[in-house]
Amino acid sequence: MNENNHLELKTALRRNLIRATLVPLQSGCLAFAMATIAILAGIWLDFRLETFPRWTLILLVGSAPIALVIVYFVVRRTLRGLQAETNASEPEDEV
Repeated sequence: MNENNHLELKTALRRNLIRATLVPLQSGCLAFAMATIAILAGIWLDFRLETFPRWTLILLVGSAPIALVIVYFVVRRTLRGLQAETNASEPEDEV
């Protein structure tokens, strides 16, 4: 039984390690996607309004704080889930 608990703990640790290494990748892709959307929307607006590069720069600079807030909440949610799984998978001391 002790060997089974050790195997379960090792599997849970490996799963949490993989998820923890994917958090920066996920947040980086999210920030990149938001910047890309801002640039494309800015270029579209600039061509429509003939104000090149005004709206592109405004939307790109404006998307940075929004991306930071969204990345913060995504990372916080992911880490909270990892912590809950870690606490649930820890073996309890037998009396």
